[in-house]
Amino acid sequence: MIVHYTQLGKVREENPSKKLVFFDGTFELLNTGHIELVKNLHLFGDVIVVGVLSDEWIWRRKKHKRPFVPGEDRLVVADAIKYIDYATLLDDKGQKRRVKTSEALDILRPDVYVSYDDLWVEREKELNDRGIQLRLYPRDFPPPSTPVKPGFTTALVERILAAHGCEKEALEQVPKPEEEHGDKKSRIYYE
Repeated sequence: MIVHYTQLGKVREENPSKKLVFFDGTFELLNTGHIELVKNLHLFGDVIVVGVLSDEWIWRRKKHKRPFVPGEDRLVVADAIKYIDYATLLDDKGQKRRVKTSEALDILRPDVYVSYDDLWVEREKELNDRGIQLRLYPRDFPPPSTPVKPGFTTALVERILAAHGCEKEALEQVPKPEEEHGDKKSRIYYE
């Protein structure tokens, strides 16, 4: 079910005795590795909540090469994955800002936060003090039945470009999200 990030507290209220797991990611160009990860989130709890990272976050983190798919569309894709109970977009178009993971964690108050980013190890004590257990992918997960190497999505993009006779430098020409998607109104209706 798609929920607005400001409504994450209601997810906690509706599931008082269940263990909530939060994970955030891009949910772009999905592959078997993504599905395997999401499927295994149930190892850590009962209710799976995912945050779909903002276009701006991806654009900055991936060095201006992505996203190819707008956040609202990636949210719909994430919501369609049967292993996910709730999906939210970590973006606040009204305030014209991205929503930080720490803000979503404050609102949701999950029992477990799963990340593939080692930077969270530095903040593990802070998370524990807030009653949130940190689990890292792949460290805390069983070996995947379908291993996917790091950088798989980037390699996939490069293969697609090569198949169409494009140079890697063509990625540098991808417009910044607000330039491409500008004033486009969201097609998402929050339930």
